[in-house]
Amino acid sequence: MEIAFDTTQLFKDNFTGFMLYDPESGDTIYSLNERKFFNPASNVKIFTFYTSTQLIPERLAACHYFYRGDTVYIQGTGDPTFLHPDFEEQPLLDFLKKTDKTIVFLTGNYEGQHYGPGWAWDDYTYFFSNERASFPVCGNAIRVDFDRLDSSFNVYPKYFLPSTKLDRKGSRGIYRVSRDMADNSFTIYPSMFYNDDPVNVPLEYDDQVLTCILEDTLRKPVFIRRSPLEFMSHNEDEIVMEGVRRDTVLRKMMIDSDNFIAEQLLINASSFYSDSLSTKLIINLMQDSLADRWEKAPLWRDASGLSRYNLFSPIHFVTILNLLYEDFEDKEELISYFPVPGSTGTLKYFLEEEKDDPFLWGKTGSLNNNFNLSGYIKTKSGKMLIFSFMNNHYTERTALVKKKMENIFRIIHENY
Repeated sequence: MEIAFDTTQLFKDNFTGFMLYDPESGDTIYSLNERKFFNPASNVKIFTFYTSTQLIPERLAACHYFYRGDTVYIQGTGDPTFLHPDFEEQPLLDFLKKTDKTIVFLTGNYEGQHYGPGWAWDDYTYFFSNERASFPVCGNAIRVDFDRLDSSFNVYPKYFLPSTKLDRKGSRGIYRVSRDMADNSFTIYPSMFYNDDPVNVPLEYDDQVLTCILEDTLRKPVFIRRSPLEFMSHNEDEIVMEGVRRDTVLRKMMIDSDNFIAEQLLINASSFYSDSLSTKLIINLMQDSLADRWEKAPLWRDASGLSRYNLFSPIHFVTILNLLYEDFEDKEELISYFPVPGSTGTLKYFLEEEKDDPFLWGKTGSLNNNFNLSGYIKTKSGKMLIFSFMNNHYTERTALVKKKMENIFRIIHENY
């Protein structure tokens, strides 16, 4: 391993950290800058994954609700699945359709901002930068299906179809569909479509968006009320509605590297511990519980890894991956949450030659000039090892960085 790193100029030129650990023996096989701090990007989702397994029960909380006379009051829990097109199970929607009570949604219980600290403001129209909320709806995004043959299109939710237009001659950078910065007006650029995959574009979220989508979906009136003080504390008759299974949501977050789901999971976790929803509360809670695991705690600022303020070390990820390894009796179930090289998610084009007999399962983390990968690797001798491989501040093409990383992983697989 030492020779492999020493003879690879790329790893000398950029900022590289690496750690390889044997969870059975407790031995560190090789490490390089394992305690240095790096921007982790979406590797932060490993912490979100672990946090969710510790703080969220088998099912997410879809909402809190209680009755007062002929009215049902519903308070958000940050559940990311409500009316989300990728989740068929919709317990809250079923409840709302059946109830004959007046429906009042209580908002204002989320303590954070729509965007996380250190997020790039000009990412507002990219699919990976959905706004956070106490009561997200439809993934806080529209989904556009565009037919390249006849330029027809569908929009979900349909409420935004009238505010979506075609621009056959124009373009806007690399966007296929863009949103105006000031409102929920969307433009489709047919010339930018190179396949038929649906395009997700974040909404500018507020209470009015929630009301309009709900009334359009339910075909009955819905009222919004900022949570008064008497409703901010749990009532004796308050009911927690069970939502989608935690494992279903976690797999989508990890395999697709879904930022929106990651952010909402920490908000949902806070609903089990506080009347107010707070990402910061959960991060602080986990930092305290993990304080004796390392010499220096990570600088952990969000759930998805979008924040440029996040700073983590390879040893942080190896520690959490080891805790997961200890918690999951079924190791096959554990690795099922991670993308598979050559096959799924963000590793579909990594180690493609090994797709028929994969030996690595990991979570990527990428921003401009940064690419990280942490997870599990199985050797030819049958050992399952834990690794974290972090690369920051390189100027080469990311494809070249990945190729050099692939070489390292093959050496590990063949020789340990």
